Amino acid sequence: MHFIEEECMQLLLNWDDFNYSLPEDCLADISTLGPTLRDESYSSKRAVELPCRIVLKTGSVIDPALIIFCTMPPVRSFGAGINFLSMASEITASDFALPKEIRFATRLAEWMCKSPEPVYARSTNGTFFEFTDERDFFQHPTVRAKELRLAPSGSLGNEHYEEPPPTLFVAKWTEQIEEILLQPFREFEINYKPST
Repeated sequence: MHFIEEECMQLLLNWDDFNYSLPEDCLADISTLGPTLRDESYSSKRAVELPCRIVLKTGSVIDPALIIFCTMPPVRSFGAGINFLSMASEITASDFALPKEIRFATRLAEWMCKSPEPVYARSTNGTFFEFTDERDFFQHPTVRAKELRLAPSGSLGNEHYEEPPPTLFVAKWTEQIEEILLQPFREFEINYKPST
């Protein structure tokens, strides 16, 4: 049994009638943005998440946004503020999304004791940042997310940053989701060796 926020009830009531999925050509386009696979406990089934910028059919721009492709509504993980992806007219790169290599590395970090080994990033101005958990978004007064690159482990990353909360959008899982969307992540996983 789970406590369900009142704001999520409409999502639950409409979930079985919601069959919105993206066409394969659109999936191929957004795969370059770097979707990642979530653990099965995330939504009781498989789920893929994609940090992005969304333009709604009304013309409003949502950035940061997080799309979740899942087989069940993700109310256990997020509570209020979940929207259907059918409201979107355009999906592009977010100004706040960490580069996909950094996000991929945070998901592949080896666990030491009870927490994952930190992943380090360096900005173009030489500032180091440390990520000690899975991260999607990044906000800093002088450094933009796209200016960051993976840095060797052991770097001193004590610069403070924020992780702006995204607006969440859900879409139904289809057979093509893992095959098409996760190809960049799988290729990175095969070749990734943490730098020392």
